[in-house]
Amino acid sequence: MLLYRQGQPDESAHVLVPRLETTIRTIARECGLATFREPQGAKPGGARALGDLLLAMKERIDESWRRYLWNLLCDPVGVNLRNRLGESQLAPARRQRRPPT
Repeated sequence: MLLYRQGQPDESAHVLVPRLETTIRTIARECGLATFREPQGAKPGGARALGDLLLAMKERIDESWRRYLWNLLCDPVGVNLRNRLGESQLAPARRQRRPPT
C-alpha cells in the first residue's frame, strides 16, 4: 500500500503478487495440502503450481475467495495477474485518477 500511495503502482503490484502467493501457499499447508512434490526417480520434485493448489483448496476455504484468487492470479482466460506480471505481458501499471463528481 505504501508504494501505491507513493505513486508507484507498478512496483506495488510486483511486491503484492508474490506476497499473495506466499500467503496462499501458507494457507494450503495449514489446510493439510502438500505444497511441494518429492522427486520420483528421474523426475525432479518442486513446488506445486499455484493453480493446482487453488483447485485443491476447493471446499477447504471460502469458495468465493478461492474463485476470486484463481481468476486474479492463475486462470488462463481470467486476469492471470501472476503470470502476466512475471512474464512481462502487461504494460506498467498506472494509477488512474477518478474524474471529479
